[in-house]
Amino acid sequence: MTKFIKLGAALALSLAVIAPAEAAIIIVTAGGTLSGGRDDLNTLGLGTDLTGQTVSLVFTFDDATPGAYLDPNSLSGYGPDWTGSGDFSPGSAVVTIGGIDLATLGDYYSNYDVSAQYGAGGAWDTVIASAVDNKFIRDDLGEVIASDWRSVSISAAGLNILTSGNLHQNVDLPLGSANGSFEFYSWNYDPDIWGYNYFISGQLDPQSLNVSIRSLADPNAVPEPSTWAMMLFGFGAVGAAMRRRPRQIFTAA
Repeated sequence: MTKFIKLGAALALSLAVIAPAEAAIIIVTAGGTLSGGRDDLNTLGLGTDLTGQTVSLVFTFDDATPGAYLDPNSLSGYGPDWTGSGDFSPGSAVVTIGGIDLATLGDYYSNYDVSAQYGAGGAWDTVIASAVDNKFIRDDLGEVIASDWRSVSISAAGLNILTSGNLHQNVDLPLGSANGSFEFYSWNYDPDIWGYNYFISGQLDPQSLNVSIRSLADPNAVPEPSTWAMMLFGFGAVGAAMRRRPRQIFTAA
């Protein structure tokens, strides 16, 4: 996880220079218990049945990502396997299960969106966050022999979740208002080794799922240098604390 914190600190420093006035980094966090889950090959070492495991999800969206596709009501991006022209996704996600981090950088697709408007007052009642990777593994002839798919998503519903269509808001959602799920798997196309390299998936119990949305910048102004300094200090403090607690990082074969 330390490398993610270092990356966040570097990103924050660069945004202090290049971010437009409306730029913001939005963090969507969720935590709860798996109502169902599987790890078919026990890749994580937690057993094949993940039901009951405590899970946290952290989504990060940056609306100043260079080249990212954005529309007025969402932070959406497409990556190299979609457009063939580069990694333009503004979003990423990390799922932590039993102290093991599974990361997806959203280089196939990511989205932070409000999808339904309630009544005429402008309040929104559904929020969706997702980040998906889809990497193709090819042989020397360029033929696809395997695919590494990682997908994380969460949706929250409830009247007047956001006060408007503006995504730059701080919100804490009540229990029972959100659903979350994730999938991580690698699939072989080669008939000689047909099958999964790993398959990990889960669904979070809505009654235990705490969700918060935080915008780390005022959408109406570029933060003062002192604000960025405090953010960078915070990143460093968290990194120092986490170095005292070794964590496992899951990486696909």
